[in-house]
Amino acid sequence: MPLFDAHCHLQFRPDDAEAMVATAIERGVTGAAVCATREADWPAVAALAAAHPSFVAPSFGLHPWWLGEAEDGWEGRLKEVLVRHPCAGVGESGVDKAARAGTRFEDGSTVSLDVQVHALQAHAALAVELNRPLTVHCVRGAGTLREALSSISPSFPAGVVVHGWHGARAAGELLLGMEGVCLSLGLRSVLDAAPGSLSWIPLDRMMLETDAPDGLSPHSAAALAGALAPAPPPGPLGRPVNVPANLPLVLAAAAAATGVGEAELAAAATSTARRLFCGGAG
Repeated sequence: MPLFDAHCHLQFRPDDAEAMVATAIERGVTGAAVCATREADWPAVAALAAAHPSFVAPSFGLHPWWLGEAEDGWEGRLKEVLVRHPCAGVGESGVDKAARAGTRFEDGSTVSLDVQVHALQAHAALAVELNRPLTVHCVRGAGTLREALSSISPSFPAGVVVHGWHGARAAGELLLGMEGVCLSLGLRSVLDAAPGSLSWIPLDRMMLETDAPDGLSPHSAAALAGALAPAPPPGPLGRPVNVPANLPLVLAAAAAATGVGEAELAAAATSTARRLFCGGAG
């Protein structure tokens, strides 16, 4: 059952990326969407795509957490890098209404919702103009996300991937009401979900992801002890490191949460991801 990791950040662990790709392939993960988060990591994402053209599908954009460091003219530079990479997606963009939004800055400042929405609209406009898939982060902001997307286009035929979905059914269905929107499920979405609780998500609007090297909480690591794929040692904060090779574990938990057999779910999620991300199609 070949699988495609719909969302990860291998550029966060550049020294480990080679081993992560190899281990993923050994475990049946044959491609991954690698999303940038800030302008400073666009070159690293591009380098990973060049080094692993049959595995890495790159996306370029600005994550809402790091918008505070964005420099004037980033929209034009983003378009330039997307034009240079004709199979790249747009993102990771999005909206985050949680208190943690922006707290990665040393001065403790936050990124206003207005700034996040403006940036999201700019990403969405590029996705429509260039006919590229858009990957978005969404925390407590489904209504704002849909409103921002709708202000650019009533539909996104190239696709919108709402990564790491773990919101309420009503919020998810609100987003799925837009043509082209898909929900991507990670461990946080499915590990503790009740059986069948995610059966409302249409099979052809669902993807699977690891969010590696993130996406593996201490709780998840403890629950999956013995089943996790080999991974690099924890970083400075001591959090366990996730790897794309753990995607089969996401598949197993997602199958239980959606009530869909693993083989059927793997085929559908992989097909949808590969349709959207034209890179990493080996």
